Amino acid sequence: MELCSKNVVEYNALLIGMQIAEEIGVKNLKAYGDSKLIVNQVHGEYEVRHKDLVPYHNTTIIKTEKFENFYINHVPHQQNAHADALAALATSLASSR
Repeated sequence: MELCSKNVVEYNALLIGMQIAEEIGVKNLKAYGDSKLIVNQVHGEYEVRHKDLVPYHNTTIIKTEKFENFYINHVPHQQNAHADALAALATSLASSR
């Protein structure tokens, strides 16, 4: 089994949440994450330097265009219990399909 980096896991959680939101017809999506790197990459403030993250970033950017409004913000790790719970729920819902 190949281990995933924390950043790959963060992108996967974001993509799963976006997929579920799209499927249920959400038009305006607010996303929160504790990875400042991922949030700033999605904002376009940081470039994606690690080749393993490029496909996740590209897919995320394509998916943002499916929403009328897409907002993502950084939540410090100490304050992310809510974000962790939502990510766990999204992962659980995606794996139960």
